[in-house]
Amino acid sequence: MGLLKRTPAPEPVEDCSSALPSLNLSDYSDKYANILAVREQLNKRVNEIRDRHASILNDPERRAQFQDGMAARVVGAPIGQVAPSFMPADLVNAVASSGLSLSQATRAGVGAELAEQYVLGLAETEEIEKHLRNTEHQLAAARLEASRSICEAIKSEHKHRVEALGMALIAAAKAHAEYQELADKLNGANVAWSTLRGMPFRPVDATDAQSRVRRWLKEAIEFGFLNAEAVPASWRK
Repeated sequence: MGLLKRTPAPEPVEDCSSALPSLNLSDYSDKYANILAVREQLNKRVNEIRDRHASILNDPERRAQFQDGMAARVVGAPIGQVAPSFMPADLVNAVASSGLSLSQATRAGVGAELAEQYVLGLAETEEIEKHLRNTEHQLAAARLEASRSICEAIKSEHKHRVEALGMALIAAAKAHAEYQELADKLNGANVAWSTLRGMPFRPVDATDAQSRVRRWLKEAIEFGFLNAEAVPASWRK
């Protein structure tokens, strides 16, 4: 029995990290950077409003004042109304009929301001969120534009790395074929070789026409990443 042919060990993969340009979308599109900055400012404003609302609702005293203020808004109490003595009689009656006590209405001066801030905050938040939804469409378009520029900048490096991956897969597939040849010869000679602990690796079995590595290599050739001559002819069918 002749000796098996051995494939030279593949060379170590080089570190290509330094070959990459900036992948920051903002570096390729002022429009993208500007929209991103605006979106950040709008989100910051929404968070400020929500924090302000939370500071009202999480504090028992301020929450009570706020609730009185909101109730006063229902009956038309003017902002800044402090004491019942300054309230028109019809408004006093309206407050009473609404279920509010005059002691509650007394606190509605501060509460009215809190309620006004809260309501204005809700309106502003709604307007900002509407604008943010529109911003997302603009940002998506700017992202695609900037991405095209990045893809053009790294096109050659991408091809280089696909080619390196392809060559590594070819080397692995060849090594697997040699391993399988050994296994087949051992089995053909009826050798009990389980003590060797068999280590086949099917994912790189390019002799199988349906294997993923074979389909990958075929696509790599079709897309121009690999030279067809680098792939054994039997694997290209």
